[in-house]
This record gives sequence, structure tokens and C-alpha cells, in this order.
Amino acid sequence: MRCPRTGAAMKQVTIGGIEVDVSEECGGVFFDHYELEKFDDATEIRGDVLIEHLRQFPPPLLDDSKPINCPRCVDYPMRRFHYNAAAQLELDECLNCGGIWFDAGELERLREVFSTTEARHQASREMEMGFAADPADRTSKPEPVNKGGRIANLLWRLLG
Repeated sequence: MRCPRTGAAMKQVTIGGIEVDVSEECGGVFFDHYELEKFDDATEIRGDVLIEHLRQFPPPLLDDSKPINCPRCVDYPMRRFHYNAAAQLELDECLNCGGIWFDAGELERLREVFSTTEARHQASREMEMGFAADPADRTSKPEPVNKGGRIANLLWRLLG
């Protein structure tokens, strides 16, 4: 696989028995479908080890707002979405394979914002209550895409 930001070859790194794909050129990491769940909780040591590994690759100056293609699906564009607007955290998701790309520092930021599973559950409940309470917000709820509603599934995995 090639880094979607730099085009450089990515390295597979095994942490706690799970292989993830790392860009040593920019400090980004690609998680295949459901791999993120093994690294996102601040109490999980795998996440700590991965973040320490990624810190040795200082990110170059890149425009992370530029659209990228999935490193797994190659020609399939990833969708950038606000994971948490208040924390200014945006992630890239492949609607084809369900993979998620984290630019340098984003995994660490995710773990700071939602340090526990309960914190993610609480944010999910608040988001649902916000949609239910204000009819105007219901129109901004993301529509399911690509037959299986991958966006809704991703939000459920990340927040739920």
C-alpha cells in the first residue's frame, strides 16, 4: 500500500497481534475495518505503543484538507468527515472497505477527546438527543451511503 498523503510505501506494523499500516513519511496510519476498536480507548496499551511508534515520524507540511484516495482500494476516494467538531477532529473514511485514515496526531487527539468507551457512549447519546430535540438538526444527520450505510456504521463503531 501507498500513503494517501505522500505516495510513499507504507509499512505494516504488528502491535499486540494486530497489523496496521503506517506511513513513515507523514506519521499517518490506516486502520482496516474494525481495527480502530483495538487502539482508540486511552486505557488500551496498544494505542499507547502505536502513538509512540508514530511520533518518531515528524509530519511534513501537508494540506490535510486535500481529498485522498483509500490506500487499500487505491482509486476509491475517501470521505473526510467531522468526527468531533468541538475538538476540530476530522477523519477520512473509505465508504468501500470501511477503512479509516488518521493523519499525524489524529489518533492521539481522538484518545484525548474520548478517553473511555463510556465517554464515546455519552457523546453518542448526546448526539442522538440533539437530533431528536431539534427537528432542524435532523436534516443534517448523515445519510447512509453505499448500500450498507457505512457512515452510520462507522459513527456507531466510533461513538457507540
